[in-house]
Amino acid sequence: MQKLTRSLFALGVLAGLAACGDDVSVTEPPPVVPAVTGISVTPGSATLIKGQTAQLSAVVTANDPSVATTVTWASSNAAVATVSATGLVTAVAPGAATVTATSTANANFKAGAQITVTGSGIRSVRVSPDNAIVPTGSTLQLVANVDADAGVARTVTWTSTNTAVATVSATGVVTGVSAGTTTIVAASTVDASVTGAAAITVRNPVPASISISSITFGTLQTPVNVNNVFGQFEVTLNVDPGDQGVTKVEVLVDGVVACFQNFTVSRSEELALSHVFENVQAAPVTCSINSALFDAATGAASYFNGVRQISARAITPAGTQVVTPSQALTFNNVSGVVLTVTNDNGTDAKVGVNPATGLSWIGGSITVKAVGVSYVQGVSIATVTLDNGNTADGLFFLGKTTAQTITLTATTNGGSTGSKTYAETGTWSATDSDAGNYMTNSIINLPGVPNVLGEAPVVFGTVLSDNQTGPTNTLNFPANALGNATIPPLAVVRVDNTAPGVASANGVAQTAITLGAALIWFNATSSFALLSTSTNPLGAPALSVLNANTVGVDIEEGVDVISLSVYVTAAGVALPTASACDLTGLTLVTTGSQLTETTVSTAFSFRLVFKDALGNQTCIDVATTAGADFTAPTGTVTGPAANTGYNALPPNFAVTASDNASGFTATPLRVTMNRLNITNTTSCIINTGGTCTGGSTAAQPLTFNSTGGTGVDGYYTTSITLVDQAGNTTVLLTNQLYSQDIVAPLFSGGISLPALIAGAATNVFTASVTDNLDLGSIFGVVDYPLADIRYPTQTIGSFGPPLEQSATVNYSVANWIRCINAAGSFATASGQPTTITLTVTDQTTIAQNTTSLTSGAFGANAQTCTGSVGNIAAADILSFTQSAPNYGTGNTQVDIDGATLATGSSTTVTLSAVADVALNSSADPFTRVDFYYTSGTTLIKIGTAAAVLAQTQTNRTYTYTLVWDPDAAVPVGAVSVVAIGVDAQGDGVLTGTQTVTTVP
Repeated sequence: MQKLTRSLFALGVLAGLAACGDDVSVTEPPPVVPAVTGISVTPGSATLIKGQTAQLSAVVTANDPSVATTVTWASSNAAVATVSATGLVTAVAPGAATVTATSTANANFKAGAQITVTGSGIRSVRVSPDNAIVPTGSTLQLVANVDADAGVARTVTWTSTNTAVATVSATGVVTGVSAGTTTIVAASTVDASVTGAAAITVRNPVPASISISSITFGTLQTPVNVNNVFGQFEVTLNVDPGDQGVTKVEVLVDGVVACFQNFTVSRSEELALSHVFENVQAAPVTCSINSALFDAATGAASYFNGVRQISARAITPAGTQVVTPSQALTFNNVSGVVLTVTNDNGTDAKVGVNPATGLSWIGGSITVKAVGVSYVQGVSIATVTLDNGNTADGLFFLGKTTAQTITLTATTNGGSTGSKTYAETGTWSATDSDAGNYMTNSIINLPGVPNVLGEAPVVFGTVLSDNQTGPTNTLNFPANALGNATIPPLAVVRVDNTAPGVASANGVAQTAITLGAALIWFNATSSFALLSTSTNPLGAPALSVLNANTVGVDIEEGVDVISLSVYVTAAGVALPTASACDLTGLTLVTTGSQLTETTVSTAFSFRLVFKDALGNQTCIDVATTAGADFTAPTGTVTGPAANTGYNALPPNFAVTASDNASGFTATPLRVTMNRLNITNTTSCIINTGGTCTGGSTAAQPLTFNSTGGTGVDGYYTTSITLVDQAGNTTVLLTNQLYSQDIVAPLFSGGISLPALIAGAATNVFTASVTDNLDLGSIFGVVDYPLADIRYPTQTIGSFGPPLEQSATVNYSVANWIRCINAAGSFATASGQPTTITLTVTDQTTIAQNTTSLTSGAFGANAQTCTGSVGNIAAADILSFTQSAPNYGTGNTQVDIDGATLATGSSTTVTLSAVADVALNSSADPFTRVDFYYTSGTTLIKIGTAAAVLAQTQTNRTYTYTLVWDPDAAVPVGAVSVVAIGVDAQGDGVLTGTQTVTTVP
C-alpha cells in the first residue's frame, strides 16, 4: 500500500508540474544488473593420460545473496577432453583444451582450466599362448603381457568373440563350450583401443595313442634281427598325446618296465601339435634297453636268453594307460665273467702314477672279485681260474706264478660271485695265498688292448654249475655284448707294496737308499726337504738320484716318487730302537727353526722316513748328531780401504771372526771379486759369493789373496760374507772398489802456451795425456827466478769406472802472478817466470804414479813487470809475523791437521803480514796477499788473506791475517812459510820467511 501511495504521489507531482506550463523531461533509471563480482576454477590446469578423469570446481562470488552462483561448463576441444555439467573432465585423445565455467547469473563472468592430455602409456598387449586347442569342457589359462610406461596400470579385460564356442573369465581362464573357433581378446583397462588376442580352437577330445615304430641297434640304427638280439638296442615309439596329454611312456619286456621317459607339459604339447600341423616337427621318442643287463654285485642277469615280448604304453595325466600290442624278440647274450680289482691302502693314496714312465700303480691289500653272469636260466658259473699263461717272461699275476682259482657262489637268478684277497702283510712265496711284499708290472690285462710294454694278458677259464666248460677270456665282455655302464673296463693293473730302496720279495731289485755325510750344524732357515739335484743337508741323496728310473729297461720301479719326512729327538735324547720306523717321542721338522738353539753339535738325532706315492716307506737313521745355531757370526775386515788406489799388488784381506756356537770351517768366507781390466772388459777373480763366471769357486780362508795372485792392473770390486758352520751369515764388505796400477801416465806431445801470459788473468796451458788404466789429476809448477810456485790441482777423471784413459787437458791458472820481486825490490822487468812444468797423476794414491813435462821457455809470451807497487818507502814493504802459543821450543809448534796434539803444540798457527805505507800514499797497494809453505824449492799455497786497515796521523797499516791448520800433505818438522803481496797488475813482492815446526 505504501509503494502504491508513493507512486500516486509521484504522478501527482508530475501532473502538477505539467499544469504549470513548464517543460518537464523524465529520465528512466538504468536496468537493474545482478551483482556478480567474480568467478574462479580449481584446479587451474591438469595433465591427464588418455582415459583418465579429473573433477573441476567453480566458485562464483556476488554482493547480493539472492544472486545465483551456478555455472555452465564447456570444452574448447571436445576431441581432446570433454566436460560434464558437474565439471568432470574426461581425457579423450592427446592434445590441449580449455575447459570454461560461465556464470549463469552473468555470462560476462567466466574462468577456465588448461587441460593437457598425453598418451595412455600403453604400448601393446600380447596374449600367451596366442593360439591353442581346447577340448570341450576343458580349460586353458591365458596370460596377458602389457607393455606400458612405469606407473601405468597393466590390467586387462577379457572377452570372447563367440561365447557359444568358448568363454573366458575375468582372470583369463578359457573354457571350451562346443566345437568351433573363437578369438579371446585382452583389452587394456587404461586404453581399451590397445588389445591382444589368442585364436582358440575348441574340439571334442582326441584320445592318446602309442605304437612301436622300429627296434634298432648301433649308431647307424640298424634294424635288429628279431631272432638274435644281444646287447643294447633302441626302441623308437610313435606317440600322439591327442587331447588327453601324455606324462610318461614306458617300454616293457615281458610286462616289466625296462625303460621309460617322463614328459613335460611342453613336450606333450609339442608332440600333439606335430600331429595336427605339418610344419611342427617333434623329436622322436626312443628308449634304450640293454638285453645283457645284470646286477653288478651278484651277477644276476636281468633277462634270460629266449623269446621275450616287447610292448609300450603311454600314461595320461588322468592315469589312463594306453598299451600297444607286444612284439616278440629272441634274446641271445653270451654268458661270461666280469673281474674287478679293488685295493685298501688305509690312509695312503690308493693309486699313483710314475712320472718317468706314465704307468699307473696301486698299493695295499688287493681284492680280485669275479662276477659270473649266466643268461641261461638254471645254469651259473661255479669257478674262475686265473693263470699268467706265460711264466717264462717273469711277469706275475698278483705275484704268483701258479694259477689262482676263485670259487663263485650261485645266486637265485643264475649268476654267481666270488673274490680272492691278497694281503699286504706276510712273507711271499710261490705257493702261499698272500701276495705279501710284492711289486709286479702286470696283474690283469684287458684282452684286445694293445700294450706297448708287451705285458702278457691274464688267461682264465670258467667252469659252469653243470660241470661244463664255460667261456674264457671274456673279461668285461665286448661292449655290444654286455654294455653295463656300472662296471668299468679293466686295463693293466700294477701293484707296488715294496718300500723305496728295498728289494721286492718276488725278486725285483731296487737300488738301496744310502746316506752320505750329514751336516753337524743347522740354522733357523735350514730346510730338511729333499733337494732336486744335490745332497740333502742330512745326507739323503738328491731327488734326481732317488727317482732315477731307467725307462724301458726296468719298469718294475713302481711309483717311487720319493718324499722325505724328518723326525728329530728332543735335545740330548737318543732315537728309539724298538723298531726301525718307530716314531714314538719324535717330532716332525721341516726347518731348523723348529729346533732349539744349542751350543754343542751333539744335541739332536734324526730319523728319516722315505715314502713313495703309495705310502710304502723306508726309515733310515742319520749316523751323526747335530746342533742348532741361529746366531750370525761377527767379524771385521782388515785390508785395502774403500776407494783407495795402489800402484803395486795390494795387501791381502784378513778377517777376524768369532761365533757363539758352531764356529767356522777352514774356509768360512764367501767372496765375490771382479776386475775391470784396462781393456774395459771384466774378469771374475773369485766367485764363491756371487754370480760372475770364471775365477776361483773355492770358499776362502780368513786371510786370502785379494787379487788371486795375478798382479794385473785394473779396478777390483770385492764383497765378503762370513759364514759359520750352521750357515748363518754376516756381510762384512759390499762392493768395495780399489785399483791396482803400476804403470805411470804419459804425455803425448808438448805443452801449448797461450799467446800472451798475462798477469792478474787466467792463462790456459794445453797438453795431451794418457794412462793404461785411469787418469787422475794434473797440476803445474811455474819457475820464477826467486821461487817456484805450484798452482792448484785440476781433476781429469774420478776414481772408478768409467775409465778415463786419455784426455786433452786445458790446464787453467787463474790470478796469474807475472813476476815475483824480492822483499823491498820493485825492479822493472825482473822476476818474470820462465817455464811451467805440468805433472799428471793416475788414480793411485800410495807411492803415486806421476809423470812430469816442462814447457819451452816463455820468452816473449810472458808479459813484463811494471813495478807498480806505488810510493812505498820502507825497505821491507811487507813484514811477516806468526803468533801462537810458544812453549819454549824456539819456534811455534803446531800439529798437522789436529790429528794428534803433540805435547807442547797447538792445533793452529796465525800468520800475519803487514804493509805500512805513508798516509799520503795510495790506498792498499795489494789486491791480495797469499801465504805459502815451502816444499823443497817449491812454494805451495796455504791460503789468501784480506786486509784490515789501521791508520795513524802519519801512516796506514794494512794487516793480512790467516789462521793455518796444516793438513797431512805438509812436511813434518821445520817448515818455512812466506807471503807474497800481489797488486792489481799481477806483480808480486816476497816477504821474509818464518819457520813453523809441525809435529804429527
